[in-house]
Amino acid sequence: MYQTIDDLGPPITQEEVAALERLLGFQLPSDYAAFLLRYNGGSPTPDTVPIQDWPAGGTHDEVRMLYHLGSDPADDVYDLRWNFEMLAGRIPPGLLPIADTGGGDDFCLWLTGDERGSVVLRDHEAEDDPPTCANLHRVAPTFTTFLELLADPPDDGPLPHAVLLR
Repeated sequence: MYQTIDDLGPPITQEEVAALERLLGFQLPSDYAAFLLRYNGGSPTPDTVPIQDWPAGGTHDEVRMLYHLGSDPADDVYDLRWNFEMLAGRIPPGLLPIADTGGGDDFCLWLTGDERGSVVLRDHEAEDDPPTCANLHRVAPTFTTFLELLADPPDDGPLPHAVLLR
């Protein structure tokens, strides 16, 4: 579980969250919307989460920055809208990039279907064209669980297993 979050985004309103939902065409899961209203992104400490089913990538990865709603999405690589637009056509519909690893991969939140509310890691090196779910790796069944899984990097052993998704 995170202890601190630094580099917060600017304070936002419910109206700005609603505008994001209109842009996305989907309502945000309530736990994620509440996080945006309270923190609006930021850099968590500790910052490491376990990753399921990622033989090529490892047992865990860093959450470098949780994306925010900035005032100018065209000039902000950590803005939710900027990342949504940059990855359009490269990720399956219904996914929202919500954080980066610092290595080119993204954590994404499912906004639709049976996986709605769950968090996955998108491995950018295994992208398909057109996009599929083959490069998505399970992290947590909810955004709240994702935050609860944040821990220090393992010293010499694997992190505890993440909660399995359905």
